[in-house]
Amino acid sequence: MTYPYFRINWFYPKFGIMQDMKINLSADLGRVIRDTRKAYNWTQSDLAGKVGLFQKDISRIENDTAKVQLQKILVVCAALTIQIDASLSNKSLEQSQTVDF
Repeated sequence: MTYPYFRINWFYPKFGIMQDMKINLSADLGRVIRDTRKAYNWTQSDLAGKVGLFQKDISRIENDTAKVQLQKILVVCAALTIQIDASLSNKSLEQSQTVDF
């Protein structure tokens, strides 16, 4: 069985460089969101205000992404300039699918 993974790209302002990473756990995405937010020197409340969410929503996204609506995650990622590409590879069919959000 092949598990899907996500490739994420984001600008990391602390170092002024683009980062690229493959993730397959929602906790990994939560850590990237938290680390990027902190690199901007934003609190959870600051980020929540910028995207029209509550601070508790940002906390859930950073700590337990699996229980958060995808739309909220995408809004937060857009505010932090995080690009997500979802890829699923099925070796038995020798094909791969990529979906860009």
